[in-house]
Amino acid sequence: MERLEAGDPERIGPYTLFGRLGSDGMGAVYAGRAADGRPVAVKVIRPALTEDQGILCL
Repeated sequence: MERLEAGDPERIGPYTLFGRLGSDGMGAVYAGRAADGRPVAVKVIRPALTEDQGILCL
């Protein structure tokens, strides 16, 4: 796991992000934690790949 990069979000929805697990042509995967403490992985899809480019996919 890598540290968050400049420009990476620190929070997405209810999840607090603390690391970057990887990235590829589709987007990035972050390590995070839910409000109740559960570990989660959150994949963020690049807007250009979504039907509605104004939407954030969780």
